[in-house]
Amino acid sequence: MGFSHTTVAKLLDTTQAGIAAMKHDDNGDYTDSVIFEDIYMRKPLADFCAEIRRTNKHVKFGLANKKRWAFANGTPRTTHVWLYYDGDQYAVGRISVPQNPHDEVKYMTYAPAISNERYRGGGEEYHTLSSTQLSRAMKNVRTYLRRYSPQDVANISASTFMDNVSSRNYDFNSKVRDVKYKVVDDIALHRELKHLLNIGHQFVDSRYREHIEAYFSLLEEVQERATRAVHGLHVTLSESTGQQVWTVVRANDMKQYISLTSDTPVETYVGEDVPADIMEKVASLSLLDDRQYVEGLGMKVSNTEYWVLA
Repeated sequence: MGFSHTTVAKLLDTTQAGIAAMKHDDNGDYTDSVIFEDIYMRKPLADFCAEIRRTNKHVKFGLANKKRWAFANGTPRTTHVWLYYDGDQYAVGRISVPQNPHDEVKYMTYAPAISNERYRGGGEEYHTLSSTQLSRAMKNVRTYLRRYSPQDVANISASTFMDNVSSRNYDFNSKVRDVKYKVVDDIALHRELKHLLNIGHQFVDSRYREHIEAYFSLLEEVQERATRAVHGLHVTLSESTGQQVWTVVRANDMKQYISLTSDTPVETYVGEDVPADIMEKVASLSLLDDRQYVEGLGMKVSNTEYWVLA
């Protein structure tokens, strides 16, 4: 029943490409089609968008991919558009007026806040509400197409971040097991134990002493890692009045993580007011690929979203 979160950055690219492709295929026949804010779409969808625009001057409309396109007499037009705001990390949701054999106009709203219990089996339907009345559809838009809070944005990548932390601990524990097998090797252990009984705590094989010392040193670190709290800072970058804005969600002790709530502390910094350690770590993480994790530093989610280890 997961929702398909769509980033604004990706939407800007696909919208520009989609509009260009639609213009290229335009044959001039606009039967049941109109151009609304540069996007070719079904007329009922344009009516839906126009009503939203009448009540909201700031929201924008975007295209995700060609799978949502249809063709009327050879002219492409979309039956779905995403709604987003400049500066946000993710689009707030999607509206649509699909084409059907009976020409019935059905206004549909797709948003993460929707839980349609009629479709608990999963799929997009679980996050979708529909209505044949535009007034009712507008109520769904006002109720459910909400901008993401900083905690909402952090929740989307929090599990991936913790998976990376857990994966590194698993890799480290594998290294410990490899060294442990060298310590408890049957032949070496028998020889050393027999020698200990005969002459005391002097090892015949100096390398075996090194293996034991390395094992106990690593074991101490395993125990320390098991009790070490993981404090994560979820950082999103945006721009306002020409200055960079840093939104920081402080997720303390993420080993106890279930879900970040509205009570999770959020801090906002403008320009160079951000703490130097956060700025330095984000600068280092910005050089990585998306979803790449570096132990002791954090993870890059995208060019405007990061997890920093506190």
